[in-house]
Amino acid sequence: MAADSRRGYTKTGSNVESFDDSGCKIAVLPGETVFTAAGILGRTGRRWTAASEAVAAAEHIIQSRRMERSEGDSVLERWAQAMMQKLAEFSKEQLVAYADANEGKLVTGILGGTEGEGVVWLHAVTISYPLSYQGYTLTSLDPPTAYYVLGKAEIFTEFEKDQKSERAVAERKNWDRMKLTGVAFDQFKTRRLVELTAIHHRNKLDVGGPIDVIEIDASGPHWLALKRDCRDK
Repeated sequence: MAADSRRGYTKTGSNVESFDDSGCKIAVLPGETVFTAAGILGRTGRRWTAASEAVAAAEHIIQSRRMERSEGDSVLERWAQAMMQKLAEFSKEQLVAYADANEGKLVTGILGGTEGEGVVWLHAVTISYPLSYQGYTLTSLDPPTAYYVLGKAEIFTEFEKDQKSERAVAERKNWDRMKLTGVAFDQFKTRRLVELTAIHHRNKLDVGGPIDVIEIDASGPHWLALKRDCRDK
């Protein structure tokens, strides 16, 4: 799992006016699980974030025991309910503007863990704000465990799914020359897809800054890269 660090700030809900690169978008939760989110991740002047709400949603999980797949669903449900309460701090106009600019979605959270001999499971829930309905809707799914993308997906689609553009073909040829395989290739590719998004995404206010990377296996989560701003959180 990899995430950039850019946090955009907006008063209207649509146009980003400023940003910083100190966001901690990945959190280690009890039960040897990891969480990340994309969308509205907090509010200026408030102490809550999407990640902090996930930590609170999992506080009842015993730290030393591996979280089961079914428990992950429950934790994400608790997170979604808490987030809907936090989102009520924004005006309806702000939520409508943000949702309209993001295919109706306000925020998506994803939780990952392992079971058995290290088989990875993922759960995701999206909070949407459809313009035709005066309230929130929740959508849950179990996304694929191979290179699932949250947030800005255009560059991911170009370089991973389609692989047809001139720059995508050149990039994949460079990967082939590296001759990485197995876990080493997965680690490289996960980070590189975020790097490519930061490089090529049209709106530079959306994506950027240091990239945090975490791996989860049968022995639990392991940080591969973590910026200084997040080490004490």
